[in-house]
Amino acid sequence: MGVVATLQSEGVPHRRLPDPSGGTVDAAGDFDRLLGERDDLPLWSSIDAYGTTVMEPGDMPAHVQEVVRLRASARDGSEARALDRLRVLATKCEEDPTARLVFDGD
Repeated sequence: MGVVATLQSEGVPHRRLPDPSGGTVDAAGDFDRLLGERDDLPLWSSIDAYGTTVMEPGDMPAHVQEVVRLRASARDGSEARALDRLRVLATKCEEDPTARLVFDGD
């Protein structure tokens, strides 16, 4: 299944956020190939592909920068769209002090 990221407030997932490719998005996935240890991306490297990782609103400015950097190495198609969606989730998380970006692995 892979890692899936959702935006939650008080444990409730946000629904129907604007998808950069059109329509709406509830979660982001399809970025598993890019996961792993990278000294230059400390937040990204902290994502547990087999467990749950939670990021707070205060983490989002740095996380968005890391996602932008990763986007340059993403494959066209679903992987690139996944990072675009993840950026939307992270930006919304930064705006809501009660929100959390939750990554659930296999």
